[in-house]
Amino acid sequence: MPGFRHLEAKVWASVVLALCLGAALTVAIAQYDRRLGERSQSSRIEVRLQAAAFELERTLSALAQLNHDVAATLLPERAITTAKLRPLAEKLVNDHRRIIDVAVSHGLEVVFVHPVEGNEAVLGMHFDTRPEQMEGVRRAIERRDTVIAGPLPLVQNGRPGVIVRTPVFHPATDGEPGAFWGMVSTVVEFEGLLEDAGLSSADLPFTLAIRGREGSGAQGPPFHGDAALFRGTHVAVDVALPAGGRWRLGATPRADDSEAAARIARIYTAGAAISLALALLLLYRGGAFGSGGGAGRLHPFLPAGVRIGIRAFLIGVSLLVLLPILAIGGWVSYRNAQQSTERFSQALAREIGDRLHDRVAAFFEVPRHFVAFNVEQARAGLLPYEKPEDLMRGFLSQIRQQPLLTFVSMGTADGQYYAASRPPHGADKALRMLHSRAADDYVMHIFRTDQTGRSTSLMSTGKGRFDARRRPWFEAALDSGSLAWYPAYRYAINDAEGAYDTMGIGMSAPLFDPHGSFIGVATADVALSQLSEFLRELTAGTQATAFIAETNGLMLANSALAPIYRLDGEEAVRIPLAESDSPLIRAAARPLAASAQPEGSASLPLGNGNFLFEWHRFTLAQGPTLTIGLILPTAHFEAMASDTLRNILYLALAVMILSLMIGLFVSDWVARPLRSLSRASSRLARGDWQPASHEPSPIREVAALFATMDSMAAQLKRHTETLEHKVRERTEELEAANHKLAMLSLTDGLTGISNRRHFDQMLHSEWARALRAAQPLAILMIDIDLFKKYNDHYGHQAGDECLIRVAHAIQSCVKRAGDLAARYGGEEFAVICAESDLEKATALASILCHAVAAQALPHMLSPHGRVTVSIGVAAAVPAPEVAPETLLRRADEALYRAKAGGRNRVDAETGNPQPLPAGRA
Repeated sequence: MPGFRHLEAKVWASVVLALCLGAALTVAIAQYDRRLGERSQSSRIEVRLQAAAFELERTLSALAQLNHDVAATLLPERAITTAKLRPLAEKLVNDHRRIIDVAVSHGLEVVFVHPVEGNEAVLGMHFDTRPEQMEGVRRAIERRDTVIAGPLPLVQNGRPGVIVRTPVFHPATDGEPGAFWGMVSTVVEFEGLLEDAGLSSADLPFTLAIRGREGSGAQGPPFHGDAALFRGTHVAVDVALPAGGRWRLGATPRADDSEAAARIARIYTAGAAISLALALLLLYRGGAFGSGGGAGRLHPFLPAGVRIGIRAFLIGVSLLVLLPILAIGGWVSYRNAQQSTERFSQALAREIGDRLHDRVAAFFEVPRHFVAFNVEQARAGLLPYEKPEDLMRGFLSQIRQQPLLTFVSMGTADGQYYAASRPPHGADKALRMLHSRAADDYVMHIFRTDQTGRSTSLMSTGKGRFDARRRPWFEAALDSGSLAWYPAYRYAINDAEGAYDTMGIGMSAPLFDPHGSFIGVATADVALSQLSEFLRELTAGTQATAFIAETNGLMLANSALAPIYRLDGEEAVRIPLAESDSPLIRAAARPLAASAQPEGSASLPLGNGNFLFEWHRFTLAQGPTLTIGLILPTAHFEAMASDTLRNILYLALAVMILSLMIGLFVSDWVARPLRSLSRASSRLARGDWQPASHEPSPIREVAALFATMDSMAAQLKRHTETLEHKVRERTEELEAANHKLAMLSLTDGLTGISNRRHFDQMLHSEWARALRAAQPLAILMIDIDLFKKYNDHYGHQAGDECLIRVAHAIQSCVKRAGDLAARYGGEEFAVICAESDLEKATALASILCHAVAAQALPHMLSPHGRVTVSIGVAAAVPAPEVAPETLLRRADEALYRAKAGGRNRVDAETGNPQPLPAGRA
């Protein structure tokens, strides 16, 4: 019985293995089908994007040319009036339905817009107070050519628009380029451009995103769609903009692909059905159903009479069905839980990151707003710079509107300084007034203020001179000539309480009075410590660490409140990410430095935990490029997957126990009548034809078996009498089938002529006969020229047809009774020519060569332009000491010479055969 148990285990092991292999193969086929479907989808999307990119390029080029034509008409005439501009603008608007307005600026101030209705907010706008507009203006002036700016939120309606800008210059004089006069700007509806390109339809089969604002290219900032699309697998097509620059269109298939889901479901269903059928077949072959390969045995190799019980079989089958289902279902559930966890963690990181980006971007917009307001106030003559008390009260009113601002201030043309401030450090957050006047020898004075905005008591005085003209923000404004960001710097307030012992960053702009005279520099500034507090508030409750850094890796702020600079004497030395006190920020510095992508994600293993790191780079208008980093712990998300796995294991164990209990009950209920049936069958096997008594069974099939038992006894007797007669008939049929099979075994299945086996038999037979009769014997070895190239070029089906045509041509020429044409292998054929010398065989070979060529089967890769053959001929009178393989070898050598000689020819081997070397006979 140990042998029985061993073989029984082999059967069950083979069934389990078959089920596992079936499951693995089904998953592999489903994954392969999914990849094929994705590649097909990607190809279709790429074609659609290419067409859209072409349409966008065509439209933008046409708009650039129209805008350039208008700009070319403005100068050299100096007197440019509204009456001259209006018909030009009307023609431009009429030529393209997507144009919102056409504007002309003199210098950096818009002096004309058409149509006026709906675009009133554009008139009088100064580009130098709007950094987002100034980027495109500056590029156009520097290139002295038409550029595509945007897409940008439009001043008049806030909707995204593309602006075609063409600068206008005075004529060149004395070989020097002319000075800048103004700008022609055509505003085009961005959504309309997408609609014209076929990219705004609600039923697009893909999700679209576009990046490359201001034509910055493939790695530029996203401006349409979900920026996260570029972080994963996507199809990308570039749009070339006029005068340089690119947009990148990215797309991924929509997730709701019901056709693909149905196809995958069909693959899994078919795989499960085939795997189960294979398992049942293995059980049948093992004799588990009382028949099959083992004739009633569990396994073909088991001793006769050994069988497995019905109860064991039913329980075993139940387990075989349940275990793969539970295993595959559990694995799929666990993988889905892992993937869902990963997607959830990434989605959460993206959500927090996007929120951080939006809030930080909005925060950095605050300094621009206040500086631009003060520039406009000065230009309108409403900035009371000659009344310092009124000026500082106005600054106090502004700083109350934004709690994160540290300074709103002005440095005058003679170096005096007036500011309203909120101290970044200390418990006392009451607003301050600060001034450094020439009358006080440029010493900083800090005053408390009351609720009315008036200065009260003097808090402290600074150390040394504070000349506003020497400060970084003042110098940056003079260098840029317009609103611009300045680099982070350490405050030089030097107050007694140390409330300003930190660094700041902000925007500044030169101030001009209504007559265009320079009166000073306005600035709005935020302390980097305040920015860190802002990040900590944004990430509160998320267990996340956030930071802001410049492209050189120097930190600006972080929610961990780790230091961002250290003092080297009186000099502030910025701390890079890689040297931060926070280990998480130090770990994030490595993948950030290694990647040139504007956004991305990475896994950070640190200690015993893992962290998800997401980053996003964005460029401040007329300022630096900043990186916002977000680091999230993944322990919470990984625990979700572990809990899912544990629940799956508990469920699988419960299902198995319940299945075993039900299996024991059902198998015993089914087995009792079957045991009675087994005893009755045993009596029939011993020749006892009498009906047997049996207990009734509630199973219809078992009852039917008992009912037919009596008729089976009578039929067995009749069958025994006729068995011998049927055996004789079957024997005769078998002999006829064997004869037919023997004939088939000598025929090539493709060409219908003799095969290699028949050729070898006939060669030895004809060799022996020729030896006895001392008559010559010849062999023709035939090879289709360049057949591999034919097969590769025309395909295997055409190759098979070629073989059939060549075989028929050969067979039609071999007509003598003693000759034999056979397929020798692949594209080679052979002919045995009995009682033929070399001359006759060579003549026959030439006929064959011409017969094949005469079929004129096209072969464009052959120098002859059609299918041809090369033939080697050998003939000899057999000798006792020579084997027939010698003649075959000589014919083969002649064939090689024919092919080497240019193909489509016959080469004959002369001389008598020599014995083969030892081991070749």
